[in-house]
Amino acid sequence: MAQHQIVPPDNWTKQRRSQRLSLSVPVVIYRVPRAGRHFFEGAHTLAISAHGALIGLGTEVAADQTLILKHAVTGEEQACRVIFVQRKTSGRTEVGIEFRQPAPKFWGIAFPPGDWKHPA
Repeated sequence: MAQHQIVPPDNWTKQRRSQRLSLSVPVVIYRVPRAGRHFFEGAHTLAISAHGALIGLGTEVAADQTLILKHAVTGEEQACRVIFVQRKTSGRTEVGIEFRQPAPKFWGIAFPPGDWKHPA
């Protein structure tokens, strides 16, 4: 099995467009047959943002692949692109996905503004 890995630049956290929150949300992620080998997997997010998520997957995916992410509670779907893939020693793969269009309401929560600072 080929291993795909994209290592983000050292300053990738500074380039974020929106706040990232560690939150486990049940999702279903799948690929339609015309976009490659079909798969359908239930998963949970590791972190979310208004522009995408970090998800643990057992299925192998590659950078720049188009996938569909379905919120398991609301049923809402978003087309997304794989932007980060890192295989973990646990056997799972952490996959960063970016929505094709920003969807701040997809997760059903209000994100803090970009300039928000948590008090020390």
